[in-house]
Amino acid sequence: MHDVEAANDAASVISEDIAATSGFTSSLPPFQQAIVLKDELPEMPAEVIEGVLLETHKMLLTGPSKAGKTWCLINLGVSVATGGWWIDFRCAQRKVLYVDLETDPRTLQKRVSRVAEAKSADAQAVRENLVLWPLRGKSCSLEEIAAELFCRCKAGDFGMVIIDPAYMVQDGDENNAKDIREFFARLDEICVNLECTVVISHHHSKGAQGLKSAIDRGSGSGVFGRAPDAVLDMTELVLEPGTLEMARQSHKLAEVKRLTGWRMSFTLREFAQKDPLDLWLVFPLHEVDHTDLLADCKPNYGGVSEARKLRTEAENLGKVASLEGVCDRLIGRGELRARRSAQVPGMEPAHRAPLARGIQPLRADARPEDRQGAHRSQRRK
Repeated sequence: MHDVEAANDAASVISEDIAATSGFTSSLPPFQQAIVLKDELPEMPAEVIEGVLLETHKMLLTGPSKAGKTWCLINLGVSVATGGWWIDFRCAQRKVLYVDLETDPRTLQKRVSRVAEAKSADAQAVRENLVLWPLRGKSCSLEEIAAELFCRCKAGDFGMVIIDPAYMVQDGDENNAKDIREFFARLDEICVNLECTVVISHHHSKGAQGLKSAIDRGSGSGVFGRAPDAVLDMTELVLEPGTLEMARQSHKLAEVKRLTGWRMSFTLREFAQKDPLDLWLVFPLHEVDHTDLLADCKPNYGGVSEARKLRTEAENLGKVASLEGVCDRLIGRGELRARRSAQVPGMEPAHRAPLARGIQPLRADARPEDRQGAHRSQRRK
């Protein structure tokens, strides 16, 4: 380790010499020598969400409107505050600050109580380790929130800061890569200065999301899907009547009034990629599907399920077959007229078509003046 420190000091001296020679000072950190030996590697950050998120890193939760993202994040806050399980992941116990910009403060407290009760969480641990900061009705940017946090808190006061939702504190154009890059740079400042993990929520873009990659479903610039260290996406599944009927046979799902299925996808920077996780929204918690009924369900392709697609295709094929039958009958009648016209003496094949339209045919040996008179007569008719 001493060799590494000496190498880094040398690299730092090189950086300072370059700065002195060029006549400017830099606010960026110095160069570092590469480390090869495992014994010399720095201590890695702890896993706050096992297999998903490291301490001082950023996580983004995306989903459609009214998918229960706030409930899901409250569940996460309670789980981290108690060191319990969140959905299917073990959480390290940390003090949590939940910054909410949408929910009524009274409703927020009620939601926390309801989630804690549903999880049978330790009430004392939740009270001590989960701090709420309701900002509904306050128009404030992420820069203002960060400045306030740096004034109120010191490094290590909170292990996790949850900001819900992102669009309420995001200045600039969410479709502009530069604006969103600066937004995430500000989140990094919070991570570094407070030595905490930051979690934010974001909504899907408009339209069907099932055919998109999970990393691209969030609204706005692609930076939303690439800047975070972990992106978790929730997509609703289309449940056919048979799936719902079988799900109702499960004791735990039988009493759920409005049963919905969800698929959580993972895009992770620091961990091996995970298979999507199927969930039931057993209000107020998202719970893992242990029935395996959701495994064959398809994402919501703009409200059209796979089975419905097949039914529509079958109906369209039936319509095509019916149309073909009509065309065959019309063609058959045309052939009949053609056979009748063939019986008119002295008529060439090129002159048979007018007969089918009710036009008096001309004989092949008619004089030119007779032809012109006949055409004028037909026009008058």
